[in-house]
Amino acid sequence: MLWPKASQSRTSFPYPQAVRFQIRANVLQNYQLATDFLNINRIDIGIVEYEYGLCGACSGKTVLKLVRNARMPVITTLHTVLSQPDRNQATVRTGIVAESDRLVVMSQRRWAAGGEDGDSAN
Repeated sequence: MLWPKASQSRTSFPYPQAVRFQIRANVLQNYQLATDFLNINRIDIGIVEYEYGLCGACSGKTVLKLVRNARMPVITTLHTVLSQPDRNQATVRTGIVAESDRLVVMSQRRWAAGGEDGDSAN
């Protein structure tokens, strides 16, 4: 198993041996290297856990680039769905939704792909 792991820390965490690559959240080149690493190793499926603010300073544009350039199906979990995202956040969210093969949304409210919050889920 190869698990790229995003981290805001400047030091490495002692991950298990199965973790073969660590992404430094604010090092843009790490996202491209991670994508290359996954593609070269012919990973069957990519799973992205996405939370605003944890993936670098660009509202997640780095994560969007990773998802867009992955050569495997990608399942993305959106941990937060902002009801009033700024323009950059909305652009990234729309892109991640469009580029992901499947989505998991961790929200108590339904969310339409068009970007609007819906009524409470049944």
